[in-house]
Amino acid sequence: MDAPQHWRHPPNCISIAPTAKSPDRTDYIRSFNLRPPIKPPAPAGKESSGSKMAPPSDPASSVPENLYHTTLTIIDHHASTSGATRTPYVLGTHTDLDSAKTWAQVALQESLNYSPSDFTKFVARTSLRPYQEWPYGENIQVYALSPSGQEFLVGIVTKPNEDKLPHHFHAEEGADATTAPQHKTDTCCGHDDLHYILQTKWDFKQAKGDKNSTAFQRTELAGCCVPRKEAFQKAKSLLRGERDRGMFAQYDERDTGDEESEIDERRWGRGSGWPFGEEVVVHAVGHGGENYEVAVKSVSGARRRRSKPSLEMGETEH
Repeated sequence: MDAPQHWRHPPNCISIAPTAKSPDRTDYIRSFNLRPPIKPPAPAGKESSGSKMAPPSDPASSVPENLYHTTLTIIDHHASTSGATRTPYVLGTHTDLDSAKTWAQVALQESLNYSPSDFTKFVARTSLRPYQEWPYGENIQVYALSPSGQEFLVGIVTKPNEDKLPHHFHAEEGADATTAPQHKTDTCCGHDDLHYILQTKWDFKQAKGDKNSTAFQRTELAGCCVPRKEAFQKAKSLLRGERDRGMFAQYDERDTGDEESEIDERRWGRGSGWPFGEEVVVHAVGHGGENYEVAVKSVSGARRRRSKPSLEMGETEH
């Protein structure tokens, strides 16, 4: 569905930017490797629990300071008559910067089933020679250009771990799952468990400047959490303060009460008449014409929309 004329994407770009620069260190919180005291043998008839890994004695020791989100931004120069549009996705979250960088190099292949040969240009930052400049942005790790002219930028966004999410936990592992880091590729809560809140602003007044400027179209990764309903609540709270102060000429908020999964979201999107996209939870227009949207996204949603088998190169998202 074409967006209303007043809400078309402007020709420039979205920039997903970290709020703080990550320290140049591995942000695992390691515990001392002390030899445990010798335990008496287990009473007869009781199974020893030595084969099971016990959770850490101090839960705080398994909580990383920062989260490192691997993002994908797709620039499409033909999707809108207003010019180029940028659509952001999240492809994973790690608790260690080196692991995030490693994943970013292969995320298009491992997550979306692309290969470098699918692109007319594919450049990884790790292939850069010391004397070469990297022209795609400080946080970008991979740049790829499709035959149709779409640009794929894979980057890393660093955010404080405000919700104290643990190093490693998968819901399907049950109550006995450990939250201690197991190895350097551990993900925070698993790739598919997290829901991401993304807030985007378009300022059409600034669109008249340099066409390569990122100032007027910008996306901020505003948070992430595991429960889907909690993600919806956070998404709806982002702009309510401005709404209550009368800063918007138009404010639309989606009813998400019955959406327990992305399947419910897709069913809702097909029959609701909501014109702003099935991932969008809030849409607003300022008195000066600037547009805002808040969306809840996931890694599985990125795979569904952008994987090579379901979306051929050069096609646009519906």
